[in-house]
Amino acid sequence: MIGVRLNSFNDNSGEPEQDANSALTELDKGLRSGKVGEQCEAIVRFPRLFEKYPFPILINSSFLKLADVFRMGNNFLRLWVLRVCQQSEKHLDKILNVDEFLRRVFSVLHSNDPVARALALRTLGAVAGIIPERQNVHHAIRRGLDSHDNVEVDAAIYATTRFAAHSNAFAVAMCNKLWDMVDCESTAAERRAKLVRALRTVHGGAVRAQGVLKLLRSLLERFPSSSSVRAAITALTHIAADTVVHVPDQVELLLSIAMKDARSSVRRAALIGLRKLAEHAALWPADCVENLVRAATDSQEVEHTVLCLQVMQKLVACPAVCAAAATPTGGCAALRRYCCDIALSADLHRAATAADVLTMLIVHCYEENIPVDGSELMLALETLVIATGADDNPNNIKPLRIALRCLVQLSKASAVTYASRTAGVVGAALQQLRAPAASSNARPAALLEALAALGAAPRAAQHLVPAMPALHHALDLHLQSTSRTEVPEDDGTALVLLCTVLFQERAGKALTHKLSTTWQHKILDTIAHSDGWVRYRVARAALRYGHHRLAASILRRLSEDAPSEAAQRWLTALYRAASADAKLVEEGITGLEEASAGWEVCSGWGGAGGAALAGGACAAPCAGCGACSPLAPAWMKARATALAALARTAHAAKALCTQPPPAIAHTYAQSTRDPALKAGAFATALRKAARAVSLVAQRYANIAKTAFHADDSTLRHLHISQHTYSQLAQFLERITSSTQERPPELDNVDLKPTSLEEMIALSANTALANISAQLFDNPTTNPGITHRHAEAVIAAVRACAGGAVWPRGVCAGRGGGALCRVSLSPAWRAAGAPPAPPDHAATLPLSHRLALKLEGVVLPPVPLSKRQRLRQVKGVQITVTATPHPRTNEKTVELTNIAPVLTAVQTVTPVRDFFSAQQLVSVNAPGLYTVAVEAGFVDEKGELWNTGPRTSIVIKAHEDPTAKGTVQATRGRF
Repeated sequence: MIGVRLNSFNDNSGEPEQDANSALTELDKGLRSGKVGEQCEAIVRFPRLFEKYPFPILINSSFLKLADVFRMGNNFLRLWVLRVCQQSEKHLDKILNVDEFLRRVFSVLHSNDPVARALALRTLGAVAGIIPERQNVHHAIRRGLDSHDNVEVDAAIYATTRFAAHSNAFAVAMCNKLWDMVDCESTAAERRAKLVRALRTVHGGAVRAQGVLKLLRSLLERFPSSSSVRAAITALTHIAADTVVHVPDQVELLLSIAMKDARSSVRRAALIGLRKLAEHAALWPADCVENLVRAATDSQEVEHTVLCLQVMQKLVACPAVCAAAATPTGGCAALRRYCCDIALSADLHRAATAADVLTMLIVHCYEENIPVDGSELMLALETLVIATGADDNPNNIKPLRIALRCLVQLSKASAVTYASRTAGVVGAALQQLRAPAASSNARPAALLEALAALGAAPRAAQHLVPAMPALHHALDLHLQSTSRTEVPEDDGTALVLLCTVLFQERAGKALTHKLSTTWQHKILDTIAHSDGWVRYRVARAALRYGHHRLAASILRRLSEDAPSEAAQRWLTALYRAASADAKLVEEGITGLEEASAGWEVCSGWGGAGGAALAGGACAAPCAGCGACSPLAPAWMKARATALAALARTAHAAKALCTQPPPAIAHTYAQSTRDPALKAGAFATALRKAARAVSLVAQRYANIAKTAFHADDSTLRHLHISQHTYSQLAQFLERITSSTQERPPELDNVDLKPTSLEEMIALSANTALANISAQLFDNPTTNPGITHRHAEAVIAAVRACAGGAVWPRGVCAGRGGGALCRVSLSPAWRAAGAPPAPPDHAATLPLSHRLALKLEGVVLPPVPLSKRQRLRQVKGVQITVTATPHPRTNEKTVELTNIAPVLTAVQTVTPVRDFFSAQQLVSVNAPGLYTVAVEAGFVDEKGELWNTGPRTSIVIKAHEDPTAKGTVQATRGRF
């Protein structure tokens, strides 16, 4: 039982929210209980306490209490304390009293119970990161290796492995000891395997590793048992991967074993080692790739062939191997020929893996502009798609997904060659199904997911044409099944994907054609009998691709059937927003004011509903509805502000009809030295509108700087919106400027669409560029401001006011959320929510300095999807400002326009998600000050994100009476 790693026991279901002190007090009460069950329950709740409140004082106190339990309790309690130490490894360096913690645990080593000593050794090994050079612990481990009790020896081996990973001196000292135990003839095979696995961590660097490698290779000949050889292979591979310089020799050794050893388990271990060393493909000798192909060809076992193909998958991730495989000769060329043959194999799993290898090779050739022929691969992939549908075997789904992924990758690499053909192949496979959207089989979902990935490309409309008959056929089948009141057995994913692909095709077509809305009625009829979550996902997809009227129809019904008040507010907000965008599409700028008012209302409703759901009104696990994400209401408010700015711009354009007579206008322009004022109120109103539009662009930029964990698509969408309104603001400023020259900033921004959503979002930019060119580059445009300029402004507003597509992070949620939790000391001394009122200000003499200490923890993110790349927090920038309060009798003070008298910036590096910073604050004049501390993340690229949070305290600076009396007394002497 000791050697078994138990599952995480951080289940917090049913626990009420508590502050750190209350939670620790409650757990301490459980530890002091006389019942073993209550003590165990208290112990297993400590890891969650550390995750929620990872502050050094709490963790230090907790581990000291656990060490007391370990010292005084029985072996069962010691086992649970060991598990806590293993699960809380990243918090161990926050233990302040390491010596006291070690003393309490080390005392158990003097017990007469070998199991207690074994638990103590394992606990010391679990905390090796904070005591790596303690000589008394090293001696205890060496003594444990000489024990006659098997449990204690196994624990000592575990502790040796842990300490060797943190102490190079210990690793070097223990290497000979471990080898003597391995070399001993009386050592059992199972014990020898454990010792060999420990040897892979005690090599002590590249120089020492050479000797360990020789010893392990001699072990292969002296102890040929299967378990010893497999352990030696694993250790050799691990050491070679660590030192890198020994990779070529190790690859040759493993290939020799894989080709010559008669034992299946040993060959499998060698191939697994090769798969690990394939990460260093650039170090492989050229003949080794050819030997790998020969080993795969000669293998008679399917599992070993698949392992060889998996090694090839990692090898072709190296550009050097791909470039060599593209040539007709050489060892790497043999790899390509072998994969071409296996891709047509009757074994679908092997064929799919080989096709994946070929796909990576051909995609690399397209990226590097190397001539390549992918016709054989395309034929193999088409065969795979057809063969996986021959029966309903669930094992066919994985090869199908691999084949579809390869088809999508080829289509992205060369859309002209493969995209339409891929759509035709997938559409034909989809049409052969009985009822794709209603079937419980995973095959329809995989096919539709591939079409959705294909339809997300910028030219989706023309790519999906071959698959459209199959999609309409699938929609008709599902509509027939719902009319017969058949209850679908799946979760509706296939239906959502089907609707998404249709939305993509219609959205791409709408960029160049005027479409009717009759097709939307068929969608509404199809999803009418689906559950609320499926309809919500369909509405979300419709918002992403600009079908606002359809989304509004679905959301209206959902808001009427909402299960709670918070959910109703959120759904109503979405319905009002979608209706406002639909009105813009249908009525143009005539419905701009009404749409702006609707968005203003829905932004408040969305924020209130999202806050309620985030505060606990939503009891279900997060499924990505977006209600509790702060990104959604922030984007809604920005959209409402944008429409208000556009309405203001349209009003300014209409003001040109009120311009004064030419004589008066000329005189007024000369007196003000502003030629643009010849247009009267038009110029002033347009300049104010330009400033409002510029603020909208800045707002989108600010949202993008706070969405640290948003996906790349959402960030690009926010940057496109920022660029669109910056472009509009500069266009308006150019009209009212005296030179009317093109701003150079516009030439430095080159946004190219990478998806259909971005292409739709960039359509406004393209329209603005064309309007600007027709106005300013047209020789027939008269100087000054004319009605042609007003018409151009109206056209620009119409281009920007078109119903915008919604970013993916806004629709799906989980793009924002709390990123870190901070604790500031000293905190202001009053109950309630910050900021603190001046009545509770902390006093600070002018001759003193205020010592601020900030502690914080980076919270784990919730990814939008499994494939989303999460940004890493490499640093936290702490900004401390001290802003004086104006002298006023008002209770609320506005500090926005007041410059701070102190600004201090420092960047700290989080250690296992924990960071702390200290700052001295001093002011030179008496009065009230707000001292604010704001945190911001720095990612792996060195880019700063304004993630927050921001916390503040109020201080009252005053003159020190003691210092003032001293100064007066000194002056009196002279």
